[in-house]
Amino acid sequence: MRSFSVRNFFTNVACRKYQEITEFSNGRKLVLESGNIAKLADGAAIATLEETSVLVTSVSKIKPGSSSSFMPLTVDYRLKYAAAGRIPSNFLRRELAPTEKEILTSRVIASASLAISSIPWRGPVGAVRVGLIKGEVIIFPTIKELARSDLNLIITASDNNHIVMLEGSGMPVSLENLKKAIKIGVNECQKIIISIKNLAMQVQKEKKEYIPPPQPPETIVAAVKSLGMTKIHNIFTDASHDKLSRDGAVNELKLQILDMVKESYPDLDVTFYNAAFNKLVKEEFRYLILEKDIRCDGRKLNELRPISCDIDLFKPLHGSSLFQRGQTQVQCTVAFDSPDKAISKNFLLHYLFPSFANNELSQAKAVSRREIGHGALAAKGLRPILPKENPFCILLSATVMESNGIEDYLGDMDFKVAGTKDGVTALQADVKLPGIPMEIVMNSLDEGMIGIKNILSIMNKTISSPKKDKENLPVIINKEIPPHKRGALIGIGGMNMIRIQSETGVKLITESLQGEPELDFGGIYTAKIVEIRPHGVMITLYDGMPPTLLHNTQLDTKKISHPSALNLEVGHEIKVKYFGRDPASGAIRVSRRALLSVNPLAKKLFSNGES
Repeated sequence: MRSFSVRNFFTNVACRKYQEITEFSNGRKLVLESGNIAKLADGAAIATLEETSVLVTSVSKIKPGSSSSFMPLTVDYRLKYAAAGRIPSNFLRRELAPTEKEILTSRVIASASLAISSIPWRGPVGAVRVGLIKGEVIIFPTIKELARSDLNLIITASDNNHIVMLEGSGMPVSLENLKKAIKIGVNECQKIIISIKNLAMQVQKEKKEYIPPPQPPETIVAAVKSLGMTKIHNIFTDASHDKLSRDGAVNELKLQILDMVKESYPDLDVTFYNAAFNKLVKEEFRYLILEKDIRCDGRKLNELRPISCDIDLFKPLHGSSLFQRGQTQVQCTVAFDSPDKAISKNFLLHYLFPSFANNELSQAKAVSRREIGHGALAAKGLRPILPKENPFCILLSATVMESNGIEDYLGDMDFKVAGTKDGVTALQADVKLPGIPMEIVMNSLDEGMIGIKNILSIMNKTISSPKKDKENLPVIINKEIPPHKRGALIGIGGMNMIRIQSETGVKLITESLQGEPELDFGGIYTAKIVEIRPHGVMITLYDGMPPTLLHNTQLDTKKISHPSALNLEVGHEIKVKYFGRDPASGAIRVSRRALLSVNPLAKKLFSNGES
């Protein structure tokens, strides 16, 4: 009886399936489902758009984490080979570590699962991808539509049309079209939010109780404020400070006030003190920004840091530069290499942020998610303006040498915009609030575009157009080798090519001639006789092919001394079997005899098609 009741219990649970359908303005539908998969997780939902489905699960731990300022959330996204009917190509034939694309995608997919879970949070949010084709905004464009789109933008929004995240790239895109795409995308997000809320109401899973971390007593907060407010104000309004000296002054003040507070409160919990001091620092920092329109280094809100540029730092390199903005410094190098180095794309950007850039100690480690994300955004901003007929594989390495660009840690939004004078090529907005009003985002885009044009004018004073006379650029020479001579170039097992490359440093890349069909080894083809010779016939297998010899020994199963013995004439068509190219001479190897010697039935079959 006990065994039966357990099976019956799981059967009943498995039958509970909840579904919500969202229909977008272009007729595409998003289906959200829950209830029949991964039932032991705190939350699980399946999102399906046409023939693509994603399972999202949410799991939380009971014990709080070490940070008391926020609830940590980590999202991992994996695209399985099997989902596309493929087998992993690595040695183990297994799914390995997340790819760069998976790491970047993992940031945008968790809303529905969290909303129906027992995990407390302030969602849901909706996310859509929008494209732009001939001025028309496309919601959830297909891969083919994205190939023709001038914009590839992901928009995440909360209710009340507030924006939570923006990330995308363009061709470049004018501000007018970009704003139009954002407005339409945010409106479509509201439909998803309504569906998620409806799904959560169906599931009706009770939320876990969220116990906020203990806050410092008001007496401690008041003591820290009375002792430190004026001094912190003086530090933040002293424009002579740079990053290191300002941080040093704040840390020294923190220790001084701690000693003074301990005199009145000997049993002071240092954790509470740190929270109270950090709160005061944040309040004063934000007060100067929001009420006085002044940054801590004395600049106005729309004023750039001092910028300088330098190029050709290292003459042997294909390109090098140094960009300085205040105390932020980035060194870039460019390397051009042969096209065969491009496995999936011919433009690579590696962004590195070593620990010495902000005077920290750290051991060498793998590339961080932050570095991957920053590098991907920079690559998106540059890729649209690369020459379309670029013959090289390009590697741009950007290494941060100094960094003082983290003042936004006390702000509500981090908005990065890249572009040309004609429009935006990439953007990324990360919001630390439940959402930012659309008006603020639109104003930020206007201010960002002004900043881009000002920076471009500074850069143009150093270099305003690409250099065309760089002496050490690699050279690509295209030379057509007749098919019957390619074998001599390549050599047995590619030995000739290997020897040439090792002795000269030249990289040889073989490409099929345009219009030359790929012939399958063992394939049967119709050959046309173009010339009769004493020792065989010259034939072609396709139009434009240089004639190749079909020797008398391969014309028939019996020995013949001349093609006329088989009544063969110029213009006749015969069936032949293809055996690849001779490794030494490169000549095509074909045989008519191989087809005639199979069996009487095959001989009759292939003789029917010959003249």
